Amino acid sequence: MLEYTKSVPSSLDLTRYAYCPCSFLVLFVLFVAAIEFSEIGRINASEVAFMVYALGFTLEKIAAMQEHGIKG
Repeated sequence: MLEYTKSVPSSLDLTRYAYCPCSFLVLFVLFVAAIEFSEIGRINASEVAFMVYALGFTLEKIAAMQEHGIKG
């Protein structure tokens, strides 16, 4: 009986590692923009963009940890 393993296409594997530093850079730029344009008593568009992107960034990292067998 043949045993099938899940293989990742090389293009997907390359994009996963190529965009990692860029995604952190985008997160950092959004953080700086959220701090610079913050207003007391009000949430503006840069803060919302940072919150949404940070949530996606965090979920991607958690999914990657679980994919590799690390309990999170």
